[in-house]
Amino acid sequence: MRRIEPICETLTKDYGTPMSPSCYHAFGKCGKSAREVEDERLSTKIAAVYAANYNCYGVRKIWHALLNEGETVARCTAERLMRRNGLRGVVRGKMKRTTIADSNADFTEGLVKREFNAPEPDKLRAADFTYVSTRTGRCYVAFITDVYAGRIVGCNVSARMDRDMVIAAFKMAVHMRKPAGCSGIANLIHHNDKGSQYT
Repeated sequence: MRRIEPICETLTKDYGTPMSPSCYHAFGKCGKSAREVEDERLSTKIAAVYAANYNCYGVRKIWHALLNEGETVARCTAERLMRRNGLRGVVRGKMKRTTIADSNADFTEGLVKREFNAPEPDKLRAADFTYVSTRTGRCYVAFITDVYAGRIVGCNVSARMDRDMVIAAFKMAVHMRKPAGCSGIANLIHHNDKGSQYT
């Protein structure tokens, strides 16, 4: 059996963590903590609920099922244990990719450098769009946000994922937030991704 005294000395001298051989041996004999025991018990219950519901339930439904069974458990605990055990809820519909770059388009390098901070309003705006599933199909929502205020200053909803949709949102942002008495939007940085609708 390897002696642990040199390891304890190194931890104490070089890393500032006082550790004696008796402390090391006591730690090895202490067994599982109360949290580890509770996590194992809850993980078994979560796995049973997940399997009983065709491996479909997500965090919210698993959490409510545990509460209905009389368990006193926080939602974040159920989420943590599901993530640890690789359990995920089923997502309805197929995920749609919206950012599709045009390989032939010219675009400038980003001026923002991933620093999304603005000293005052109308200095930096960020634009993007996403899709929303409805009963009659999918629609697309383009929006432009003033980074300083965190406020949407331009938006547009369309049935098509095209450049006209993002242009309409841009025009709305220009007209809605144009500073009083100013004919333009000088010194404004407009940031968007490299999707073909923007480039």
